[in-house]
Amino acid sequence: MFFELTSALIEDLLFAMEDQTCVYCFDVEQGLVVERDCPDHTRFYAIPEWKASDGYRTMQRFTVYLRNQIVQNKLVTALKREKGVFKAFKTCISQYPEIEKKWLHFKRSVMHSLIIDWYYAIKEQEYEEHIGVEPDETPDLLAEDFRFFTEQLSVVSETNAGDYVGHLTAHCEGEQLVIDTLEVSQRYRGLGIGGELLNRFLAQVESVVSITLPQSTEWFSRILIRHGFEAVNITYRRDTYKM
Repeated sequence: MFFELTSALIEDLLFAMEDQTCVYCFDVEQGLVVERDCPDHTRFYAIPEWKASDGYRTMQRFTVYLRNQIVQNKLVTALKREKGVFKAFKTCISQYPEIEKKWLHFKRSVMHSLIIDWYYAIKEQEYEEHIGVEPDETPDLLAEDFRFFTEQLSVVSETNAGDYVGHLTAHCEGEQLVIDTLEVSQRYRGLGIGGELLNRFLAQVESVVSITLPQSTEWFSRILIRHGFEAVNITYRRDTYKM
């Protein structure tokens, strides 16, 4: 069952992402953000991740881009505090209403981008689950609307009209190949393009291939396993700002 990313849902997700006091999931059947700490990736999905460290990095980015030198210097000072960084940043920027508006718009844009990526990741996951019953038909269906160009260490896809769709690139690292990028344009996600890019790349190589997946795209591991990949390492990260 799929869902539409409405304006109301975006607002609910933005609120839940910033609420550090509760844990939320998205109920795909009801189309609602609910308090739940155990996603099952069938009905309940984890919402886009937004930690204190993400907020801090966003404040840093905004400060770097700010052209007002006086305000920029004050915000840099606030960001260097050992304690109360967020409160100091908010207090400082609230003294400059026009810059505060730009900050709120900037932060919302960053979070909105995460929501869009999250939405298309779920969309592609559900598509892969549906086509998993009849995988042999996928290349023929894609061939009707998309073209794929394969070179030694890359695969590029475009529409029959020549519009960019996605690409995969890799590099040699000793005796193995490491996939650097596996990207599909947002408007074409959910069509199995990522899996086909991987399939065409693997068809031309005979060496060990590795790829690192961000947590937000962990669902893609099922496609990798179908192509013979095995999980080798699991990385854990300690978030100082969340402690």
